[in-house]
Amino acid sequence: MVDMIDPLDLAKTYPYPRPAHAYLYVDGQALELVRIGPDPMRDGEVRLDGRTMPVADALAAFGVATPAPHAERVAMLAYGSNAAPAQLARKFADLPGTVIPVLRAELADHDVVYSAHFSRYGAIPATLAVSPGTMLATAVVYLTVAQLTRLHETELGPAGPQSGNYVQGTLRATITVEDSSALDAVGAYASRYGALGLTGAPLALAQVAANGRRFAAHDKLAVLELARATLAPAKSLDEFLERLIADAGLRQAYSERMRAGAIDVTPRLDRR
Repeated sequence: MVDMIDPLDLAKTYPYPRPAHAYLYVDGQALELVRIGPDPMRDGEVRLDGRTMPVADALAAFGVATPAPHAERVAMLAYGSNAAPAQLARKFADLPGTVIPVLRAELADHDVVYSAHFSRYGAIPATLAVSPGTMLATAVVYLTVAQLTRLHETELGPAGPQSGNYVQGTLRATITVEDSSALDAVGAYASRYGALGLTGAPLALAQVAANGRRFAAHDKLAVLELARATLAPAKSLDEFLERLIADAGLRQAYSERMRAGAIDVTPRLDRR
């Protein structure tokens, strides 16, 4: 079930809380994966109602059919809100029986920074940035073809890849996943605009952990306040957000102003 949330909270709480452990997303619920195994759907164990049980038993309790195995899924990097159960619930609300393993991972030589645009719900969302020497604490989601199609619609735009704020491709980098697998490539999204440059340098998301960070980390509310002070200094933060959420034209105009000072730190994605 998707929780009802105030529109301003969607803007202010991005990228949304996520568990500090691997989990299995099951129709709006986040079940802790206490054992991952070679295939979480076949070999994994989850904690449900205080008990540890095989994934198959937990799915049966939810009335969910046996999901696609790990080998048939596509690994996608989830460095922003796509690692949060609440965001997955919003994006997959009308796909009943959705089961998605979400595993913690470390990504070398990259960081997560604010993008030079506003989302339709008023947040300044994240994008991936090249950052030599930084080790990013991130996540990888494993999606079926149908789930990947839905995620593409939310990130790239329902009218096709040119209608959204992100581009998609393969990131070639060193990724260590907590199931002990090592990936040298993973699917990823990156902002088509670059990093927010209101201070003259990229700003890292303070809510996302990283070691060896090169960019100054800023809290989400501090960055929204920075944007408000730049774009609409006479408005309060709530007034500013309410207007840009309600008015797509104004939101686009504000995003264009932010893009004028964007900084290109975006990694190269193989889009073949």
